[in-house]
Amino acid sequence: MSIDLTAAGIYGAIILFIVAIIGIAIYVNKKRADSMDAFAKSIGFQLERSAVGMIKGMNGTYEGQPVRVNWSHESAGESRHEVTKVSAGFSSKSQIHIRITPESILSAAGKVIGMQDITFGDPEFDSKYAITANSELTARRVLDVELRRALMKARFSSVDVKANQVLIKVYKGEYNTDALKALIACAAMLARKAGEQ
Repeated sequence: MSIDLTAAGIYGAIILFIVAIIGIAIYVNKKRADSMDAFAKSIGFQLERSAVGMIKGMNGTYEGQPVRVNWSHESAGESRHEVTKVSAGFSSKSQIHIRITPESILSAAGKVIGMQDITFGDPEFDSKYAITANSELTARRVLDVELRRALMKARFSSVDVKANQVLIKVYKGEYNTDALKALIACAAMLARKAGEQ
């Protein structure tokens, strides 16, 4: 009989532990959602929540450009991670395609075997990012000094400008409001400058 009571106590403790973890996760998500809601309102955006209050995304207009932020999960092999995506559309008759990634071992190795990225004569920017584009001239016009400075302030994993859309990805759930504002500003500025081409 004492074995059954011990087993019941263990199962009860496990259930209480699981309920406590779920409660903590709900509390943390609510606090995060409330913080993101306040941030969204401060910049004139609208936060979207799921039926259970989870953050789905936010959208609004920033410096005249429609911008969307969403958080999702992506799989890479067997791992799954949260990704923050900031996007902005633009209209251009040009077929612009610009890709910006932080300088890495792979991009450095590519340079050794003859692959070229675009440099801007800006040692700080050029040493941090690898830039490829279908038109070097267009990339130079879009990525002017003002935009390069803005990109230096933002933390991102990749930037793609193509098919009349800017897409900035961060391979983590970015909820820091200063970092998000920098990403939103970059997306809006990129869309505006690409739309001028």
